[in-house]
Amino acid sequence: YNGGFANALMSKDLGLALREAARANSALPMTDLAQQLYLRMMEEDEKMQYKDFSSIYQFLQRMQQPPSPLKS
Repeated sequence: YNGGFANALMSKDLGLALREAARANSALPMTDLAQQLYLRMMEEDEKMQYKDFSSIYQFLQRMQQPPSPLKS
């Protein structure tokens, strides 16, 4: 599902919210964490910036999978 609101736009909006919160001396720790996750996802796969923001769920599922055992 490609959807309509790209991850890059979500990350931008999260950044805007964080910037305005900082100007108001407010902390938004969950917003900060969410932006970190979106940025990491897009760093690991550049194509993800164009996918719908709901694709973060697939990224989180992959993060929870145990690493593959090393082949001898």
